[in-house]
Amino acid sequence: MKLTDKFDNFYLPNFQSTCTEPFWLFLKEYRETIELFYFGLELAHATDRTAKITSEALLPGETDETRRAELTETLENSDRAVKRYSSFARLNSKNMNTNIVDGFLWYLSKIIQESMQRRHELVKSGETLRVEEVFDFASRKEMIDYLIDRKINALSYGGMKQVEKYISDALGIEMFESDEDRRLLKIFVEMRNIHAHNRGHLNKIFLERVGPFEDLGFNFKEGKRTHFGYDNLVRLSAVCIRTAHSLDDKVAKKFRIQRKRCSTWQKADDAKQA
Repeated sequence: MKLTDKFDNFYLPNFQSTCTEPFWLFLKEYRETIELFYFGLELAHATDRTAKITSEALLPGETDETRRAELTETLENSDRAVKRYSSFARLNSKNMNTNIVDGFLWYLSKIIQESMQRRHELVKSGETLRVEEVFDFASRKEMIDYLIDRKINALSYGGMKQVEKYISDALGIEMFESDEDRRLLKIFVEMRNIHAHNRGHLNKIFLERVGPFEDLGFNFKEGKRTHFGYDNLVRLSAVCIRTAHSLDDKVAKKFRIQRKRCSTWQKADDAKQA
């Protein structure tokens, strides 16, 4: 499956788009997450088709009543494997939600880090070191790398709001194209946190953080165990990819971060795997 495939409804940028390596790596993991979902679905459909064809071929010549009943039951329930796969909807949704958001958050950290590497003033402002810490570094570069890592960790713990503020204030770039995208991505990220820390059960913290949501088409209720259905996964992952793609273009241009076509990154990756 190529990068340009739409996975039915799941969106990916054009294969000839240019991007940074961090964005490419995010896209690669995103693609693998969606492919895994469809691979399982395709296997379920293939299992049902094989069982149906086999039962249709064997039933006319089968004389054993028990075996005939088994074959008949298989024909009457010809979507058994698909139903079984569908019973894992909650787990599939959780895995996709978590993997896509984790990849997005990693991308944000990495692209901010790349920007800091090119303009050290982004990290030096407001950062302090104790005298004894200074002597731990063998070079200025080592010290700068340490400060960058410390800043990235602080931003990661600060959540999306702090990351967006830093990107706006320090990098001078607006992260979102619209307020609706901001709100939708916040919901996507907070649902990931609920899966990770509360087994999908919505609590007051979640409801307070996502704010008003009814106008966006959601109906969250405190205490209810929730996961996104297919349509919302498509919708929210598209916002995630669109936001990262737009940000990647702006940051790469402003800080002169190397960009290549997605196809070029993939060829390089394929060469490494060979």
